[in-house]
Amino acid sequence: IRPSSVNPSINIKLIHQTGVHCVLHIARDSPRPDVIVSVLAITNTNTSDAINNFHFQAAVPKNMRIKLQNPSTSDLPVYNPILPPQAITQILIVSN
Repeated sequence: IRPSSVNPSINIKLIHQTGVHCVLHIARDSPRPDVIVSVLAITNTNTSDAINNFHFQAAVPKNMRIKLQNPSTSDLPVYNPILPPQAITQILIVSN
C-alpha cells in the first residue's frame, strides 16, 4: 500500500484528544475504481495512561460496503518522549 499521489497526501484526522491520535491515510492503490483502500493509524501520546483493548469500528451507508482487516495490535504503551510512538495500524477497504 502506497500513500495517495495527491499532493499533499490525503490524511483525515478522526480523533485527536487526551493523547489519542487516529489518522486515516488514503492509499494510492485500489483494486477497482469503486474501491478506496486506506490505512488507519492510532498513536498514544499520553505520558500517564496506556491504551489497552482498543477496538475501531466503522459504518458506511447501506449502498456501500466496508471491510476492516485485523489491527496490528490492540494495545499501546504509555508514550515515551525519547522513542518514536508505537502505532496500531488497520487497513480499511470501502466499496461503492
